[in-house]
Amino acid sequence: MGSRGLVARQGHAFISAWNFRLYYEIENHTDQHSLYNGSGYSLFYTKSRDCIKWIRDGEAIKHHQSFRNSSGEYQLYSGVGFGKRGDIVDSHILKKDIFFTVEGMAFPKIEDKSAQSILSYTNSILAQYTINLYTAQHKQVGNMNLLPMPDYATRQSDIERIVNAIIDIKRKWFSLDETNLEYHGLIAQMGIDGCLADCFDKLQNQLSTDHARYRELVRENDDLWMDLAHIDRDSDFRKTLNDYKSRRPYEELLSIDGASNRNLIDCKVMAQEMVQELVGMAFGRWDIRYAQHPETIPPFGDLFDALPFMPVVSLSDVPSDYSVRVPDNGILCNQLKSPLNLAERVRDVMHLLWHNKADDLEYELCQLIGVKNLQEYMTQPSGFFEFHFKRYTKSRRKAPIYWPLSSADGTLTYWVYYPRLSKNTLPNLMMTLRNEDERLRSQLNATLAAKDKTLETAIRSEKEQVAGMMEEVNRLMGLGYVPNHDDGVPVTAAPLVQLIAHAAWRNECQTNMNTLEKGDYDWSHLAMSMYPARVTQKAKKDWCLALTHGLEHLCENKPKEKKSNRKKTVSKEPGLGF
Repeated sequence: MGSRGLVARQGHAFISAWNFRLYYEIENHTDQHSLYNGSGYSLFYTKSRDCIKWIRDGEAIKHHQSFRNSSGEYQLYSGVGFGKRGDIVDSHILKKDIFFTVEGMAFPKIEDKSAQSILSYTNSILAQYTINLYTAQHKQVGNMNLLPMPDYATRQSDIERIVNAIIDIKRKWFSLDETNLEYHGLIAQMGIDGCLADCFDKLQNQLSTDHARYRELVRENDDLWMDLAHIDRDSDFRKTLNDYKSRRPYEELLSIDGASNRNLIDCKVMAQEMVQELVGMAFGRWDIRYAQHPETIPPFGDLFDALPFMPVVSLSDVPSDYSVRVPDNGILCNQLKSPLNLAERVRDVMHLLWHNKADDLEYELCQLIGVKNLQEYMTQPSGFFEFHFKRYTKSRRKAPIYWPLSSADGTLTYWVYYPRLSKNTLPNLMMTLRNEDERLRSQLNATLAAKDKTLETAIRSEKEQVAGMMEEVNRLMGLGYVPNHDDGVPVTAAPLVQLIAHAAWRNECQTNMNTLEKGDYDWSHLAMSMYPARVTQKAKKDWCLALTHGLEHLCENKPKEKKSNRKKTVSKEPGLGF
């Protein structure tokens, strides 16, 4: 393809812990860019979740010893991206305003028509077979540039028709996945007007129809390129290429983890995903008005348009007349009879959506999930958080956004919504705990007067758990815990490890806390707030760290100015022989 002037290029080498984020980890989008770092196998189009913080045009990170600047003049342009690793090559639309990397390489800065042709060809069985004749799992840019490409001008209109039809199908199903930037709402698109069983049957029929159509389009694309290469339809080589298709991994159109197997819908997982969306509405993550009025959901942008910074169905600001009681401080709880009870807030959302059908739909959801009620699902160890934790573990980042902070015995749990996390979160939680302690004190006094020893013991036990949480929150505030979304979930959650009951997440937080204490996360705002003396001392010798924390004036190792490479010009004088 390089011979046609369609050149594949390698992108930047970023520092993963420092640079990489998932889109929902970042609050301020001013310095955010989407990131293409390759993809799981997916022909033509893939999910978009990854992003980076690129503050001041990457001024600080460019000085890091591990950063490698590649193809800088080709970054942030549209084109075609492909992952470096894979037995079978697959490529994807590379949208505008996206950085590509050493793992997710690209054909950048090319015309849209050329991009669609590259996309069509590199996803064809002809290209997939041919490149594997001279390379193994790693598809480097040099390998892609050597790939011969038939003349395709006579079939350009067919190429564009096939590409657009395939991407329409993939976008539709990927838009049901709330971890994807092009999420358009699951509940809104399901069109629930009866029981869930009928709704899932309808969804399954749509999925089966679209999957059959998708396979037919992929086959048509394969045939198009074999025809352009003048491979006779009855030849042995044509048969070899068609047989080679068996090496392609199977693709699920529904990208929600575990929601389908061989494109057969798993109703339990779909029910859990619906509850997760309802929790998002209760916390103010998703705008309930789009679920109430699906016709108002904004359409997808053009094929190569830059991605949104947040899904179009997100709730950016809570209007004064908003129907959902969104917690201003992002804190809810598991305690029964509390006005902050998460399960009750989810029920409120369901009644706003489905009115007199809400109770029946709640029963169906719980039956599918295998719990008695929403309260049980929110409180059991294998319940909501277990599902959420796995769903929000993407690109090897464990990044849940609904955090259950619990007492030592797990009986007292407060949910903290990460996007609303701020310097006031722990003081607000402390105030809530004090109110709970006061409530228990009043209960205890009444119980002592009634001489009810059994109840007295239970209340004293509850007070002990509240006191333990208050002690830990006080300790964290004393350490200088000041969260900043630029640090991302893994770093920001780490100091809360003693308040986390879920085993896998607790282990992850402990690992990150050890790294934070060790000093390997000193690029973070949290390290600066908790260990200011250490970070400041290190910044004196580290220009990159100094830039990150605004300590340039203290740094003793400022980089030397690069000398100009421009050669001096010498004026020619007659008779000097120049």
